[in-house]
Amino acid sequence: MTSDRTPKVSVIVPVMNVEPFVEQCVRSLMRQTLEDIEIIIVDDGSTDRSGAICDALAAEDARIRVIHKANAGYGAAVNTGFDAARGEYLGILESDDFCDVDAYELLYNAAKQADADVAKAQFYLYWKSFERADPFPFFAPDDCGHVLSPFDADYVFNLKASIWSAIYRASFLREKGIRLHETPGASYQDSPFNFMVFALAERATFLEERLFFYRQDNEGSSVNSRHKAFVIFGEYDFMEEFLEAHADHPRIERLWQLLALMRHDAYLWNYDRVDPSYHAELAERMAADFARDARAGRYRADLIDARRWRNISLLARNPEKWSARYDAGELVEAGGIAGKIDNARTYISGLGLGPYLSRAAGKYLSRSRDEEAHQWVLK
Repeated sequence: MTSDRTPKVSVIVPVMNVEPFVEQCVRSLMRQTLEDIEIIIVDDGSTDRSGAICDALAAEDARIRVIHKANAGYGAAVNTGFDAARGEYLGILESDDFCDVDAYELLYNAAKQADADVAKAQFYLYWKSFERADPFPFFAPDDCGHVLSPFDADYVFNLKASIWSAIYRASFLREKGIRLHETPGASYQDSPFNFMVFALAERATFLEERLFFYRQDNEGSSVNSRHKAFVIFGEYDFMEEFLEAHADHPRIERLWQLLALMRHDAYLWNYDRVDPSYHAELAERMAADFARDARAGRYRADLIDARRWRNISLLARNPEKWSARYDAGELVEAGGIAGKIDNARTYISGLGLGPYLSRAAGKYLSRSRDEEAHQWVLK
């Protein structure tokens, strides 16, 4: 591939100490039926053999470029790849995941047919230890296969971000200034990127096909890292700054409402993941943010169902009491031994059942609850 050629798709692979997985990831790209791609591997200061493995793969395939850089975090690694990319569309593939052989051909063809800013597919949850890949429905079937605005199916804002299961028109990202939040050592940087893409994309298309394998048993993954208990707050602050900078957006009120829903589900999921020694401090910060969203009138009945609303109200009024009761398993609707089943449903909705739960939620909401009812949290 000559340096002045525009590939159809550039795929960015951020790499950081993923020696057991990176070769499978990159070879899944090398085997793509869409041959007109470039593969940009950004080695973010790996201290294991990841970088050497990538260099060896690049020697096999001229479409691969490896950028070795000092460690600066996931967001900086992806942005480095974006800056180097020449493709018409840009994709991201996590270095511990992999994709089907026709993933990027299907995504590219769908994007071109829809003239889309973003084309996004579904995925499998993959466990190597069990040799199992579980399918989850991600998009409602009637939202697939045609062009639509993300606001026509705005449940997608609160699904698992999975920014690696999509391709993005490069000119769209650059014109809108959409990049990943660069926070060294942080997590959750995929959430703001996904939020900004859907907030600003005019044309999107979703694929029914499951094209990616999302690894669940990587013990080095940030999903299982305790020390990142508090970084989630910075990512939601970043999304707020984005909305403040786009106050003239025609759907700005809806975006604030969607962000409030996302915040609740993400904060609670994060709370359940971290060591209990952090719970009291986490609850205080969660309560402050929930109360602020309530004062701003961001909890809408079509997004915040009765279960979420009870949890928000209890926590915002008394975070210390909420934390103690939650951890003791007394809040069935919010957490605890029985309630963790309910919280699992929130997490599962983020992985893929969201469209069905979101669309069904209206059937169970009390239509008699009015705006006044959303203020009792503040009393």
